[in-house]
Amino acid sequence: MKKKISLLAVPLLLFSLFVACKSEQPSKPLKTSGIENRPYAIIDIADRVDMGIFDADTARKERTITFTNTGNGTLYVNHVLPECDCTVVLDYDSIVEPQQKGRIVVSLDMTGYVADTIYKTVNILSNDRDRRLVAVNLVADNRR
Repeated sequence: MKKKISLLAVPLLLFSLFVACKSEQPSKPLKTSGIENRPYAIIDIADRVDMGIFDADTARKERTITFTNTGNGTLYVNHVLPECDCTVVLDYDSIVEPQQKGRIVVSLDMTGYVADTIYKTVNILSNDRDRRLVAVNLVADNRR
């Protein structure tokens, strides 16, 4: 009987020492300050871009889409991806400093399209704090 009590007492004693040691250590405050103060980038861009009218003489058009980094950190545009082969990204600014403007140059080819209004999407991947993926809709009035 004495062995059973001593066997139960050892784990209880160890647990008591562990709790006592933990409660005597001063607690450190959590380091949350600084996270909200880190620089961040925000891309401000129109969700819709009018590509204009495509008539019998116009099969392809280029547009420069401008955007602004309204954050306080550098904006890195990693990729600009069109949804199909009729849309081509010709050039884009991959690094835009805070409060500066950037540009994306796209080309839209309506050869073979017969619909009245054409909608195409260009996806922008960046380090934007809230929207890492931004979709911009290209709208064309096809009168061909």
